[in-house]
Amino acid sequence: MTALPHNVVLRESALDFERFRVRTAKLSIEVPAHALAAAEAARAQGLELLIARCDTQRLNCAQALEEAGFRLMDTLVYFTQRLSARREPALPEGYSWRVATPEDAAAVGALASETFQGYMGHYHADDRLDRRACDDVYADWARRSCLDPGVADCVVLLECRREGESAELAAFATHARVDSSTWEGVLYGVGKQHQGRGLYAELIALGGALGAERGHATMLVSTQVTNLSVQKAWCKQGFLPIRSSYTFHAWFSPGNAT
Repeated sequence: MTALPHNVVLRESALDFERFRVRTAKLSIEVPAHALAAAEAARAQGLELLIARCDTQRLNCAQALEEAGFRLMDTLVYFTQRLSARREPALPEGYSWRVATPEDAAAVGALASETFQGYMGHYHADDRLDRRACDDVYADWARRSCLDPGVADCVVLLECRREGESAELAAFATHARVDSSTWEGVLYGVGKQHQGRGLYAELIALGGALGAERGHATMLVSTQVTNLSVQKAWCKQGFLPIRSSYTFHAWFSPGNAT
């Protein structure tokens, strides 16, 4: 048995247990031998699900994960852009933007529930996880982004106000500080009735401007490799691909990998 080094830790996820009632841990694999060692450690700790990521350039790690009983669930692609000075947003008539407050959490969560329903991330790709709970992942993530600074540093909202009516939430974008130089756009959602009006591009531009204001030099975004429409939108905004990663799942029952 190859032991995991001290700096390679199975990070048990209390949040995933709350969502799925499944003891889950996560880790990144950079050495092929650590794939089997991680599976053995997960089994020894009584975990039920282990989520592992590896860089797509480390094909030997991906193959080792497959040999250790892991199944491929998704491939993420990452894009980056140098941030520049802020410009005024070019929003359609009737639309305006603002930064979310904790009072917006419920509305943002509801819009995320609509826009991410059935979204094929690594949770939805695993047929052993409850479908409804998979949908709720993104709604809960968006909601918590408005409430917990540890989840997101800034949530941008786009609202539509029609004459004689109150403002309606049309779109949102969550952002987080990665480090002193990198600002990340995390979750984006545009309501179905507001799509096709260029709102997504404006969310990207607004998020980047806010990151630049906070002193960040670059902006990072990521999505599923199959999400081509979003990647095309990023390229039009000047983003360039920089890396990609695989996500694998392995399930365990007492004493056995499945």
